[in-house]
Amino acid sequence: MPVDQYIGGIEHAVGHLIYSRFWTKALRDFGMLKFDEPFTKLFNQGIVYKDGHKMSKSFGNIVYQTDISQKYGIDTARVFLMSVASPESDMEWTDTGVEGSSRFLQKVERISEQKFAKETEKDSHKRNSAIKKYTELFENFKFNMAIIQLMQYADYLSDNPTKEGYEDLLKTLSPFAPHTAEELWSKLGNKNFISLEKWPSVDLKKIKPELEIAEKLVQSIISDVNNVLKLAKIEKPAEISLFVAEKWKYSLYDILKVQLEKTRDIKEIMKAVMSTELKRYGQEVQKIIPRAAQHGLLEFLKRENELKTLEESKKEIEKQFNCKVEIILEENSKEQKAKQSMPGKVAIVVK
Repeated sequence: MPVDQYIGGIEHAVGHLIYSRFWTKALRDFGMLKFDEPFTKLFNQGIVYKDGHKMSKSFGNIVYQTDISQKYGIDTARVFLMSVASPESDMEWTDTGVEGSSRFLQKVERISEQKFAKETEKDSHKRNSAIKKYTELFENFKFNMAIIQLMQYADYLSDNPTKEGYEDLLKTLSPFAPHTAEELWSKLGNKNFISLEKWPSVDLKKIKPELEIAEKLVQSIISDVNNVLKLAKIEKPAEISLFVAEKWKYSLYDILKVQLEKTRDIKEIMKAVMSTELKRYGQEVQKIIPRAAQHGLLEFLKRENELKTLEESKKEIEKQFNCKVEIILEENSKEQKAKQSMPGKVAIVVK
């Protein structure tokens, strides 16, 4: 059956809708119903396009389920259709997009072939956080965003495979790729059907905001280093230096976090800061506060936690850029660039 027949079915349903509306109003007049329409909510689906035209026999751009099924499997089509746009939006069918969805399902299958490790605190955080975000998106019909969340979690599990995480990934994938999920669920040794399993529950106590901040910090560093390399036109860096801000800046950020919730008045904030021991850093504080009042603060960890995150992620960053990474405290460096370091935002020098 061509994809356009799904959409064409909506037009056919309009006639039934008019008929249903007549009887709904009649039943309302008899006091048997308390609403006017034959439904309490209306959801309109978008149109599928291909090669710049609405998918239609007249344009000769129809994609048949049998063709997709024979080449990729029908689950690939489901994942692709739900991943390119929200259901109410128009979408463009592309063969490249279908192939991307196929690669995603292949990645999910490859995870099952790995040796599962014992779940760590970080793994538990990632699992519960992913389920929470995914479920919220799913329940609000934001299927495209939900699948992106699944893809991100699958990426994490590829490097950090756990049985708990993989089983929950399959459960949440099941609505979009039921055949794939059932097969992989059985491959794990489960005797029951995944379609009969309970939806994964979320343990909010296992979700640690500081772990999210730590992850964003590392991602930000990798992104910033890539930008530095691009601007400096450096293809193979020899060394990357990451400078961590002085302690007093973290104390300043703690005060600013409280003050910015009350006001954006620079004079009021300055007065509050200068009434503390931080007044000794007056000139630098006067430069930081206006920027903070205008743009707000970055999410930040306590200094010792930021240092711990950087030390734990050092090998990952070195592997990413194939060079040595050095973590330096601002107060221990004479590098001018080091003074630009802030909580949640290390200063970077690439050689």
